[in-house]
Amino acid sequence: MCEISDLAWEYFSVSVPVVVICAPLGSLLASHFHRLVLATFVYVLEICALLGFLATQPSIELILVGCVIIGCSFVFFLAISRIGKFVDDHLPRNIQSPRYINAETMSTPLM
Repeated sequence: MCEISDLAWEYFSVSVPVVVICAPLGSLLASHFHRLVLATFVYVLEICALLGFLATQPSIELILVGCVIIGCSFVFFLAISRIGKFVDDHLPRNIQSPRYINAETMSTPLM
C-alpha cells in the first residue's frame, strides 16, 4: 500500500458504500422507466452540472473549453444519428429474423 496515497484510499473507502447502495438502486429504477425518461434524467443532471460549473465563476478560458467540448459532442452525436438514419433507410427490409428452437415445434419429446 506504499504506492497509493492515503487520500486515494480515503476517497475509495467513501465511494464503496455509495456504489454498493446506488448501483443496484439505479439498475432497479432503470428497469422500470422508459429509456426516454432516463435520457431526460441525464439531461437534467448535465444541466445541473453545467450550472454548478458556471456558479464557481471559472475563467473565460475554461468556459470556452467547456463550450468547445459541448459543441464537438453535439456535432459528433448528431453525425452518428444521421449516419444511423441513413443506414436504416437504405437497409434491405427482406432480412428474416433467425428461427429459434421452440419445444412445441420439435418432433421428438423432450422427456
